[in-house]
Amino acid sequence: MANSSPAFGQYRPRTDGTGYEPWALQVLEFSGDRIASITAFRDTALLFPQFGLPGHLSAEACPGVPT
Repeated sequence: MANSSPAFGQYRPRTDGTGYEPWALQVLEFSGDRIASITAFRDTALLFPQFGLPGHLSAEACPGVPT
């Protein structure tokens, strides 16, 4: 949760192929039962630790996801 809204960390493949690195913190805003907006915050060095998100995901942590 971020500002009382659902949020999630988004990762992207690392260029060296060794897993995934933080890309953005996505925050969803709802209107009724529909998503009204999605805001991406790209200051991952600051935000990921504040939300307890890892600074790297190994390829083994994401089986079936291409790197």
